[in-house]
Amino acid sequence: MSAKLYGGFTCPGSVTPWSYEPGTQAKVAPSTKGVALSISSGDSAVMIEDFEFDAKDGVDPSESSIAAFVSTSTAVVLTRVKLVAGKGADGPNGTLAQLTLPNPLTLKGNAANGDSGGSSNTGMCSVGEKPKGGAGGNGGAAAVTTGGGGAPDLGMGKGGVAGSCSPNGTGQDGASAAPQPPASGATKLGTISPTGWSGVPGSDGATGTPGQGGGGGAGALSGGGGGGGGSGGCGGAGATGGKAGGSSIALLVLDSSLTLTASELVSSNAGKGGSGIVGQEGQPGGSGGVQVPDGCPGGKGGKGGQGGAGGGAAGGISVGIAYQGAMPVADSDTTMATGVAGTKGIGGVPGTNDGIDGVKQDVLQVP
Repeated sequence: MSAKLYGGFTCPGSVTPWSYEPGTQAKVAPSTKGVALSISSGDSAVMIEDFEFDAKDGVDPSESSIAAFVSTSTAVVLTRVKLVAGKGADGPNGTLAQLTLPNPLTLKGNAANGDSGGSSNTGMCSVGEKPKGGAGGNGGAAAVTTGGGGAPDLGMGKGGVAGSCSPNGTGQDGASAAPQPPASGATKLGTISPTGWSGVPGSDGATGTPGQGGGGGAGALSGGGGGGGGSGGCGGAGATGGKAGGSSIALLVLDSSLTLTASELVSSNAGKGGSGIVGQEGQPGGSGGVQVPDGCPGGKGGKGGQGGAGGGAAGGISVGIAYQGAMPVADSDTTMATGVAGTKGIGGVPGTNDGIDGVKQDVLQVP
């Protein structure tokens, strides 16, 4: 089976028959957004002559404008066909939905009660391991007098050792969590799938991890419990990456055999990629718990890690033909004109996780 569409005819009146008028084209310009011409014909031949297909500008964030999309078709021939793509829309910047962090007062280490050391204080972070301040040591000659260590184990937050509070009996401060590294920016321009073209966004930043709880203070041999360590602070939220700039593509081709004869392909300006933003700051840790006289105070909790910055997105492309699979064949009478490529989105840590600029070129092979 085959399908054939012929434009370029005029009908002066009801009496005069249709006649072919060289140099004219039947114009198809949908009033709604979307691809103006879509072909997915499998093994069936498709021949189109003397038509113009115009796509509207992209309006929604990251929206592309594509005049024609040919997918999984083995025999498509376009003769004296004009394809006009509109502008691609800019991609939006990343966003930050901040985590609700616990009340700082709940992170304070628990106070000693007489000879009993302050109990361990477990923080209430919504993401990651729950930080915990070490318990204070008990006082009195017959009691266990060493304070407990803080968690998670980040290399500090040791409990105070029985003896004098200075230098070893006071609970050690917990270590602060390292900030999350910035998420990567876009390293590719986009992909072609059966649903069309998709530009590449920046990656999303990871949520910060909790700081280490402070160590509990040692109890005193002469009596008096040690204060509990403060809980570590919670990590901050990661930021989302920027979204890709919309592209302007006259002809998008996926796994198809296509021939162009005396045709004209026109693309317009592409949209800029969205930028990433910085992640939420981590929460400071709680102060150490107070001791009963002669006991030792607890250490303070470490700060939670900052959330990762979002990556910058890819700028949109402005191309005559973007294809995957077999390269379309165009004769010497086929012309192409492109607009301006979209610029890259800047990463949340500029120069570290930026996206990539779009391209403007007649023909682009997409891996």
